[in-house]
Amino acid sequence: MKIQANKKALSPIITTILLVLLAIILAIIILLWARGFIAEKISKFDPVQNQERPIQEVCRSADVQGYYVIPNTIYVTNIGSIPIYRFGVRYDSSDGRKQLESTSVNLTAGQSAVITLTGTNLAGAEQVLLIPVLLGNSEKGGIKEYTCLSDTTEIKVGGE
Repeated sequence: MKIQANKKALSPIITTILLVLLAIILAIIILLWARGFIAEKISKFDPVQNQERPIQEVCRSADVQGYYVIPNTIYVTNIGSIPIYRFGVRYDSSDGRKQLESTSVNLTAGQSAVITLTGTNLAGAEQVLLIPVLLGNSEKGGIKEYTCLSDTTEIKVGGE
């Protein structure tokens, strides 16, 4: 067996530097990936307590009354103390699928509006839920939407 003396290998210093760079690049990739799992804190001014609070707590003040009017129309009144930016309308269709439609209704406290759902007939729906969406201030200084999934309002369909 013949040993070749002319072959050159990487020096240990260069190898160490390459390994450290690889570890740093992997750490940055993992941090950027994990950043997507951390929710940004959103706050909103609560007029009842006269202070800025986490939006999850302010959602409890988003109180709505809704009435089913005709096959694709809902009459909504904001009876809470905070403005509602828009609504999500979730309903179970007659074939068992869950549907979600977004509306662009902006209601201040005490204000009413009519929500017309496009291409939807709620007459066969078993359950219709109004989901309030609020605007809040994000940690980074911007304005961000927050959907109050735990504070929904059920609408009676078909005069029940």
